[in-house]
Amino acid sequence: MCFSFKNSYFSVFIIIFFSKINISCTWFCCHKGDILFVIFKIHQLNKQYSTKNKQMEKLAIIGDKDTLTGFKIAGVLENKNIYENVSHKTATEELLRIFKETSLNKEIAIIFVCDFVAVKIKQEIENYNEMLPSIIIIPSSKSKLCKEIK
Repeated sequence: MCFSFKNSYFSVFIIIFFSKINISCTWFCCHKGDILFVIFKIHQLNKQYSTKNKQMEKLAIIGDKDTLTGFKIAGVLENKNIYENVSHKTATEELLRIFKETSLNKEIAIIFVCDFVAVKIKQEIENYNEMLPSIIIIPSSKSKLCKEIK
């Protein structure tokens, strides 16, 4: 399942958490200034969920240094979470390898992918049809959305 949030002024973050009994859905709407709050809330929800399901308790972030810094400030990049520091110059083959390895990891519940990465591996993301881990495409610091907001 993949969600993309780069087409509007406000970003909507949808996190779907699955338990054995039911599905609950949490929605967040945020302005660029509130992104750290949203990341922090996602982290809190992930911790709550991981106590219910020890198998899938990790988040993965595939993004640039600025994006990783935002997650780190919010306390998301702990030892258990997986992150890949990539740039606009990273080869498509390397991005595909990182995405495939991450999506096959059974401990990961959510994969955050920066928009510039998603553009390079668009076909792979479109062909991805698993419910978990969920893929969430987020704007990077150099995306058009961030430039429009400034």
